[in-house]
Order: sequence, then structure tokens, then C-alpha cells
Amino acid sequence: MPSLNQILRKNPLFTSLSEEQIEYCIQVCSPQVVDYAKGDIVVHRNEHFHKIGLVLTGSVAVHQNSASGDASIVGWMVENQVFAEVLAFEPSVRYPTDISAYQPTSVCYFLPEMIQKMEDQEIKSILLFNLVSSMSRKAVNLHKKIELLSIRSITGKICWFLIDEFHRTQKTAFTLVFNRDQMAAYLQVSRPSLSRELAKLQQSGVIRYEKNHFQILDLSQCQRLMNE
Repeated sequence: MPSLNQILRKNPLFTSLSEEQIEYCIQVCSPQVVDYAKGDIVVHRNEHFHKIGLVLTGSVAVHQNSASGDASIVGWMVENQVFAEVLAFEPSVRYPTDISAYQPTSVCYFLPEMIQKMEDQEIKSILLFNLVSSMSRKAVNLHKKIELLSIRSITGKICWFLIDEFHRTQKTAFTLVFNRDQMAAYLQVSRPSLSRELAKLQQSGVIRYEKNHFQILDLSQCQRLMNE
């Protein structure tokens, strides 16, 4: 099994840090690794939660309650992604959503105050820069989510999602980190409706897919459907 150091090397929070520097972070910060079973609550809504969470294995789901009290999944964090960093340095704010383990999951927690106390200023500066970069990506993703919610048709949402992945990878063929349930939750459509519209897109020759492997066959048509 890989060591914590080996796992953290793949995490964007530790970009530009050497193996020795990551080991320094581990020694100074004494991060806590917590294992969760599927369905376990990782963070409770309105909880004072001020840790930086790194998903080592598995995935967690973000739940948002509607005005009627219904809970829906609005986001995911998968292996090597960071969560709760936005509020980690703001102790007066309560966490706005519930987060649960979507499958057996291991999370590594760093306390922000331990990062602030680091004596090695170079490592500290790199970590803080990487944290700001992570927050910036979250802001971009929030803008994308707003753009997605403005699309009314399920076909349009699917095409928007696939075009976004095309721009991210610069490839027309790619493997999604989402399974079908996660994709449906992200697009805020039902799983049967998603499966039905995906099948239609494949039958019409716009895309080809098998499980979470997708290929855009007709990019211009996919873009047109996205804008309808």
C-alpha cells in the first residue's frame, strides 16, 4: 500500500513540493487520516468545520437541502481532490452543506493553523499558493455550475457537460471520473432521463459511449444541441 507521502504527491495541494518537503509537511502538521464507510457523514450542515480535507481514496458527495427540505446531491469530490479549504481559515462561518461518503472513503485532514505555524517559509508559501489556486478553481467551477443551470433541456445539459470535458482534456475521447449516478446528480436530472438522452445521442451519431468512456463523434452538432 502506498505511503501517505506517495499519495500526497499526486494531490494538487502539494504541487511543486519535493518528497522531502512533503515529509516535512506531514511531520509538522500531523495530518489525521479518517476512514468512512459508504453513507457516513463527513461534514454536517451548520457544523463548525475548519479543516482542509483531501480525498485519498473513494469519493464524497455534497448535499444541498431545498426550501421544501429535500436533499439533493450538487457536487462530488473524488480521489486527489480537496474540500473545505474555502472556509478553513474563517472560524466564524458554519459549513453550508452536508458531505457524505459515497463509497468507502479515506480522507486526510490538515488543520489550517498548523500550516500557518510552519517555520519553513518556502514550503508555507507554496502550500498557501496551492490553496489559493484550489479556491480559484472552485470559483470557476461555480460559474460553470451557474451556466449549466441556465440550460433547460437534458440534451443541452449533457452536451454542455461533454463539451466542457472536451475543452478540459483537448480530446474528443475521454474517461469521466463520474459514474452515471454522479453525472445525473451533477446535471440535476434523473438517472433514467439521463440514460434515455445518452442513448438518443448515441443513436443519432453525436457521441459514442461505454460505461464512463465517451467520445464526441460530431463536435459541431454537440455544440449546436448545447445551445438549443
